[in-house]
Amino acid sequence: MMRPLFLPLLLSAWVVSLAAAVGTAPGVDDPWPTIAPLFHPPPEFAGQWGTLRSPLLFRDATVVKSPSDWSRRRQQILGEWHGLMGPWPPLLTQPSFDILSSTNRAGLIQHRVRVGIAPGQTSEGWLLVPPGPGPFPAVLVVYYEPETSVGLDPKQPHRDFGLQLARRGFVTLNIGTPGGNAWKPDLGGAVCQPLSFHAYVAANCWNALANRPEVDARRIGIVGHSYGGKWALFGGALWDKFAAVAVSDPGIVFDETRPNVNYWEPWYLGADPATPRTKAGVPTDDNPRTGAYRRLIETGRDLHELHALIAPRPFFVSGGAEDPPSRWIPLNHAVAVNAILGFTNRVGLSQRPDHSPTEESNAQLYAFFGHFLGARSAPPGLAAKYPGDVGLEHDPAVLFAENFEEPNLEQLKPRWETVTHPEIMSWADDVPTGSGGHQSLLMTQVDGKGDGGQLYRRLPPGHERVFARFYVKFAPDCAAIHHFGTCIGGNNPATPWPMVSAGKRPAGDKSFWTGIEPFGEAWHWDYYTYWGEMRGSPPRGQTWGNSFIRDDALKVERGRWICIEVMVKMNDVGDTNGEMALWLDGRPVSHLGKGFPKGKWVFDKFLPGEGGDSVRWDETKGDRESFSTAAGGEPFEGFRWRTEKGLNVNFVWAYLYITDAPAGHVSRVWFDDLVVATEYIGPIRPQ
Repeated sequence: MMRPLFLPLLLSAWVVSLAAAVGTAPGVDDPWPTIAPLFHPPPEFAGQWGTLRSPLLFRDATVVKSPSDWSRRRQQILGEWHGLMGPWPPLLTQPSFDILSSTNRAGLIQHRVRVGIAPGQTSEGWLLVPPGPGPFPAVLVVYYEPETSVGLDPKQPHRDFGLQLARRGFVTLNIGTPGGNAWKPDLGGAVCQPLSFHAYVAANCWNALANRPEVDARRIGIVGHSYGGKWALFGGALWDKFAAVAVSDPGIVFDETRPNVNYWEPWYLGADPATPRTKAGVPTDDNPRTGAYRRLIETGRDLHELHALIAPRPFFVSGGAEDPPSRWIPLNHAVAVNAILGFTNRVGLSQRPDHSPTEESNAQLYAFFGHFLGARSAPPGLAAKYPGDVGLEHDPAVLFAENFEEPNLEQLKPRWETVTHPEIMSWADDVPTGSGGHQSLLMTQVDGKGDGGQLYRRLPPGHERVFARFYVKFAPDCAAIHHFGTCIGGNNPATPWPMVSAGKRPAGDKSFWTGIEPFGEAWHWDYYTYWGEMRGSPPRGQTWGNSFIRDDALKVERGRWICIEVMVKMNDVGDTNGEMALWLDGRPVSHLGKGFPKGKWVFDKFLPGEGGDSVRWDETKGDRESFSTAAGGEPFEGFRWRTEKGLNVNFVWAYLYITDAPAGHVSRVWFDDLVVATEYIGPIRPQ
């Protein structure tokens, strides 16, 4: 049964829920089913921790028990590694990026580029861009030299990651060793270990990609094979803006039984001008460990701490000779960190017998990026035309826009017809990446001092299809949400305050509403929808809001800005051809309408892709009724949002409602860049 919603009429309104499952729009295949088995250890390694010290232990042996604890522990680990490896030079926020030549390569645009990778230092490589207007997801591909990555070296089969990903809808930036010699990389004036400098270069290349107009800065990953895999591992761990990290058989832990897992070498972590190694090879008494590698071993550290730094971002190991199935033992520690953060299915390991990639292993790697970065994302929306959202509010398709840039709250209030509990609202200087604004709205709820606050206003009437996009960020220690929104819906006639009745099915000629929210302790996204034909649940057939995704793997990432967009298309009177859709960070995760998707109802929950035995509430009998659905589900019947033409989407409602937190607990939620329009809006395009 859905959670009840208590709404004192007119003023205290708190509703909505968010739906999202890692899925796709109708007609688009999601590669997840083909790689899902790779995200679970085989039975012989499940729950095995080995002798590695858990990254969930602080240095004083205090145990990490919450996301806020992990935030502090993560900073501790990051600081210790930088301390052992040496500091980075200042980051290049606007690296130079020169296009030297351009060609059309079988539908892709192939640019020869020169990129700034460090102060006074550049590197030449290749930028591949798919056809279309973008912005696209992107992947930084790192290797000895960039020609292999773009398929220009026929002697290196199955290592053309950049070319193959570009063919699948990704922009790829392909670069090689700083200075060109992997055994003597050019560090410029940096005093850090070479492999840490490689990570620094990767961070600057992330900035270079993020500044490109054809790239969606929220969806930039990193990948590399062997030496490039080591580079990608350190880059993804030490620069947390990479949205997904994949490595191909680099050796993901220190292992002196494997000569190719050679982090001890001076071109990786063993650089030590005072006591250089006498020769390459596995450390021995006559040729001992040196540099940061020696200090890391002596202090009991291993690369599983870097795996943990990647969490909760997706991390995939395309394993071969150097990374066999037993590598699940160190990876289990990253799985445990993700569990603390509320995430599953974020760590994967595939297997092939040899070191070299194969067609099958590459297909798995490309499916990883396809699933998590979503090259199948929605086309560019209104926001793509207005970098930073600057001027977006004047677009003729926009019905209302709120970027919370008013000088004070008093000047905010006239833009909203109902403002409840403004005392919990304040301005914050934290804004989404790429936003042209300088502040956001912060709602701070303290248990025992109220349940939250809200903003509500009417929209111009008469629109048959409406999109609402907004950004939200939850503090890492935010308490479980009872209800939350931005919510859109309609009342007939329109009212200047919320007119919803929790637990009661609305009349088809009077009202409907829907939104997206995180569900309780599970923190997964789903819809929270009220309409005239909504389903009921036990014990008395109450209608507490229907959901349509129910995927526990689709977790809310607390501590970062999330772009949410929901669409409602009205039905024709007398038909059920209404629709509803959801995008997260520009990625389509749900779309429901007459005849799609297939699934089954279980009381008030529609479960896409499922069939078989089910149960519903029979209002005539006042009791539950079992029934059967065809294997794979039956087509969704669509939405009858209204039975009268006068009912349309005519309000937008932003609110926070928390009712079950420890006494005195402080929960913070930020809102920004809310836009309601008659066309798809999409994420902010960075300026």
